[in-house]
This record gives sequence, C-alpha cells and structure tokens, in this order.
Amino acid sequence: MDFRVRKRLLEFFLFVIFNFALVLLINHLLTLYVLNAAYSDTINYVGSYPAGDKLIVAFGDSTIQHSMNPAYLGKSANLATLGGSYVQTYYKLKTLRKYGIIEPDVVILPLTVVRLMLNYSSEEETTPWYVWDTFIDYPDLLLNTGDYTLAYKILEGTFPLRGEGNAIMSSFLDFDTRRVNSFRVTANDGLPYFPTHSRLSSSNKVKRYVSSHRSQLIDGVHLKYLYVLVDYCGQNNITVVFITPPTYVEYYFNADNEYGVTSLDEYYAYILEPLSDKENVHYYDFSNIFSNNKEYMWDLIHTSDMGSKATSELLYDNLKRDGVI
Repeated sequence: MDFRVRKRLLEFFLFVIFNFALVLLINHLLTLYVLNAAYSDTINYVGSYPAGDKLIVAFGDSTIQHSMNPAYLGKSANLATLGGSYVQTYYKLKTLRKYGIIEPDVVILPLTVVRLMLNYSSEEETTPWYVWDTFIDYPDLLLNTGDYTLAYKILEGTFPLRGEGNAIMSSFLDFDTRRVNSFRVTANDGLPYFPTHSRLSSSNKVKRYVSSHRSQLIDGVHLKYLYVLVDYCGQNNITVVFITPPTYVEYYFNADNEYGVTSLDEYYAYILEPLSDKENVHYYDFSNIFSNNKEYMWDLIHTSDMGSKATSELLYDNLKRDGVI
C-alpha cells in the first residue's frame, strides 16, 4: 500500500478516535451539568441535614410523588416522577450515584394500583416533550456503554420513557415483550371512579369504568428490572422499602390475567415472594389507611397535602420502629 494512502488512513482513524473521545468528554460534562442543575435544590436540601443521618430517597410514579413529603421524612428527597417506572428508577439511581449527585441509604419504591393494573392511554408518551424530558433526564443514553446500549434498550423494550409502557418503540418489540396483559379494573359497585386528573367533587361522582383499550401492568421485562434494582441496591448497601400508597377505593379484577391471581394482596405476594430472603427489603401496606376519607385524597389514587403528611409521618415512624433509619 502506498505510503500516502496509509498516512491518510492513519489520519482518518486518529480523527475518528479523537472526535469520539471528544464526544464522550462533552457527554460527560453535559451529564454533570444537567444533573447538578436538575437536582441542585435536592442537593442543597439534603445537605442541610447532619452528615450522619441516613438519607431516604423516594422514586417511582405520581402516587409516590404525591404521598411522600420530605418535610416529614427527615433527611430525604422525593425524586418520583409522573409515570416513573422501575426501569427509569434503575437508570436514574445508577446515574445519580455514578456522578456523585446523591447517595441514598434508603430507597422507597411503589407497589401501586396505578403502576400495576390501571388501563391507560400512552398517547402522551409519544409527544416530543416526553422524549425530550427523557433525554434531559438521561443525557448519556446515546453513549451508554454500561449494561445496555440505547439500541439494545429499544429492541428489548426497556427504553425508559415515562411509564412502564413504551408506545414509541412498541412496533420494534416481539409479541411476548409488548403483549397487552389482560388485567381490568373498575370501581366497586356503588362507589364512584374519579379520573386521576380531576379533584373529588360532586360533579365527578359518576361511576365510570377505566378505559380498556390499552392495559398495562408490570410485564416480564419490568418485573425483571424490579429485581435487578433490588439486587443493585443490595450490592451498594441500600435498603429498599416497598410501599402501597393510599387509594380512595378498593379495586377488584373482572377479567382473567396471565398470573392467575384474583386479588391485589395475592399479586403483591407474587411479586415480593422472590425477595423474601433479602435482608435489605421492607414492605408496608398503606393502601387503606384513610378508609376512603376524601380529605386525605386528591383523587382516586393521589393523596392530598393532608394525606401526604399523614402517610409520610406513618412511614417515618415505621422505619424508626423497625431500625431502618
């Protein structure tokens, strides 16, 4: 091969390597900037507590976002987001720890009706804002050389858009991964179903059935990530606290389901059974603590400020009692 050709090839490869390294550096700096900017208030709030106190961090969906109030949990932070999933939590926790943003001692996760059973439309998840928010939360996704590359996440169906579902990428997934599960839930006979975006008011007191055109629950992929998340926490001396946040009414099943369970308690037991030997796992059921008292609930599945205060104080007392904190 001609010397000049070899020289040009060498220059080309050096150019590619240099630019790739530059992109990695920019990505790293961008990640640090975005994370510090996004969590600066949390960092400052947590930093106001004594260094020896255990740090409690709540992750998950809007039920946790509403029900966990850091003002009543001691040294704590609520990083739950609308539709937050176990997949999203796993990568968020790893990213925050990787860059030294926050180091939790206790992680709160939901076992919730909405996360497990409610049927919902994923149309919002396909909007540019949801996609943009995802990349703001995870600026290193495109160059993730850790557990999974972005391409593999897409193909496996675990690209962490908000919510357990992945509406954008569903057409790329095999049937088993994106199978629509057959859970259906309604309000009890004689009790109203309140849309989650509406307040409890007399005008809403009409029994409604949850739309059944799209059903979502923890499928095999996301259930896997629940256990991966627990293992990750165990490897890093982080205690995992599962809670079932308060709900306004009791749900029931009115269709068959792939797990063959007939009640929420049975389903929760199914999920938690593989974790029974994990010393770093605790579980508290707060689903019925308010006995359908409207003052404590903002809507069917989200607590009001009063309910958030009561739930947070109860959890804090339980964690103290059981020696978790």
